[in-house]
Amino acid sequence: MVSDTAATPAAATQPSVKLVVWDLDETLWDGILSEGPVCLSPRRAAQLRELVDRGVMVSISSRNDEATARAELERHGLWDLVIFPRINWEAKGAQIRDLIDAAQLRAPNVLFADDNHLNREEAVFFAPGIQAIDPADPGFDARIDAVSAAGKPDPDHRRLAEYRLLEAKAREAATFGDNAEFLRSCDIRVAITERPTDTARIADLIARTNQLNYRKEADQRGWACGRSSRTPRSRRSRSACPTGSATTVSSVRGRARRPCRAARVLVQDPGDGRRARGLRSARAAGD
Repeated sequence: MVSDTAATPAAATQPSVKLVVWDLDETLWDGILSEGPVCLSPRRAAQLRELVDRGVMVSISSRNDEATARAELERHGLWDLVIFPRINWEAKGAQIRDLIDAAQLRAPNVLFADDNHLNREEAVFFAPGIQAIDPADPGFDARIDAVSAAGKPDPDHRRLAEYRLLEAKAREAATFGDNAEFLRSCDIRVAITERPTDTARIADLIARTNQLNYRKEADQRGWACGRSSRTPRSRRSRSACPTGSATTVSSVRGRARRPCRAARVLVQDPGDGRRARGLRSARAAGD
């Protein structure tokens, strides 16, 4: 049997929860949707809203008809808070595994709530390390409240917006066979910019580039002191993707040095999944 987590001292040692995945029937709401009307308590709806307001994402894993379930969630104003919902007739294990992969999270940072112990056991099998909990557990509400309390205030739902961008990227990825095909569709062009005015932003992005950029501290100091004289940056044409810029290398006296191993967008547009994915594809291709 799975050892479910609850509001106990042991639960305090669990990894922080970044995503709570809810079953629907007899978990999020009382009743079985395919058999008739269901009842969603005000407290449960408030818990979902509070989680998102604290930067903890919520999702759905349910064996149900998606259109019917979505209509019920929309009726309560909750559908727009849900990321990567998995509402279909597939096994719960596959739903959970695919959901975690799509959200780019680690299983230990996910809490799965389901009234059926077999579903919880299946989730643990397919996603080792996931935290599972029974909504009938006396400490269930306290556990959810503790997860919310551990989050950080996010009244503007910026974290949710980031996941919406991730969802858009996933949808875009499904329309292309591979990264090379996508990059060709973007018609990427490169231009050299002399003494760019956005050096502070470039320095910030260099500092946040991935671990392969082992000289990031030196690069950041170079930008701050203004020692870099020329800055090649990639700039995309508008033919396929909106214009955006990404750091590539810094240079001194016209000689390239200190390559950044990861591209970063200088001008972020939450609605532009194609541009963000293009930069990520370029990195994967070794650009």
